[in-house]
Amino acid sequence: MLASPVFDDPLPTDWAWNVAFGDGTSTTTAPSAPDPKYVHTYQAAGSLVVLATIRNAAGLSSSASLSFSVASLTGTWVSTFFNHVANRSETRRLTLVQGSNGTITGTYTHPEGNADAISGTVGATYSSPPAEGTTVVCDVDVSSTTITFTTRDAGSGVNIAGGLNGGATAITLYEIGGSADKQTLTFVRQ
Repeated sequence: MLASPVFDDPLPTDWAWNVAFGDGTSTTTAPSAPDPKYVHTYQAAGSLVVLATIRNAAGLSSSASLSFSVASLTGTWVSTFFNHVANRSETRRLTLVQGSNGTITGTYTHPEGNADAISGTVGATYSSPPAEGTTVVCDVDVSSTTITFTTRDAGSGVNIAGGLNGGATAITLYEIGGSADKQTLTFVRQ
């Protein structure tokens, strides 16, 4: 998330940016850095306010803030659907623990009831800062020895599944392997 302060200055190349991420960390971009963009990984869920400040060489400044919530993937997620390939109703369960720096560990329970350890990552990727009130699609990749759930195509990096919804109540993932190979599944938080 990023706020964009509006600042009119006759010497626009002498600006310095500071972004306070709302979790006690911040970053500063040196003067003359063109169009700074920041990516920040939050270590904990919660409601936060990001404050972006721009300052010119004369000491004049302008700030803008953006309020948002950070959701955690920790919990149990269930997907039940009729699999036309296998010709049966199937239920899959992901029990996830989101750690620091975007790591995920947990258990994947197959439709047959057997369980595998899974691990992977979660993060947010976007080419430009999202507008206030929009949902940022999170990239999720978790794998066991037999199956992978992802939001991005491995070859192109293109988003192929929706990721976590805005209310953090559902996550849409693309399955690689297993009886639902190459299908998009929605898991609902339990």
